[in-house]
Amino acid sequence: MAILINRTLNEGASTAAFEVVATAGGDADTVVDVSALSGAAGSGRERVRVKAVRALVCGDTSSGEVSLDLAWADGPVFLTIPHGVTEMSIACHPPEGCTGDITFSSNGARFTLRLMVEKTNGFPLSTANITSLSL
Repeated sequence: MAILINRTLNEGASTAAFEVVATAGGDADTVVDVSALSGAAGSGRERVRVKAVRALVCGDTSSGEVSLDLAWADGPVFLTIPHGVTEMSIACHPPEGCTGDITFSSNGARFTLRLMVEKTNGFPLSTANITSLSL
């Protein structure tokens, strides 16, 4: 039986951190639902910027590559995390036409993922609020 834990670790006016743990591969789900974050204006135009990713991805690599994909909902994959330990700082925004939600899918991987984001659009109290971006 697979266990999937998807929880918010920390959330403030400008940032949030999330953790997802999956004990069996083949899962797909939403990591970040931006409209549900505190401070969201409710306009449907809320966006976040991914600032850091920490992950442990494991699985049986004898039958092929094991990885975890992070994608913008209704948009492209923005990061494929390979088998092993990954820790990186990035600055990744959703492209035009995406909802801003972040989803994941795995191809047989078991993983622990920690994702740190900065609230950029649709969060009036965020210090990372980007007002010049037209979405």
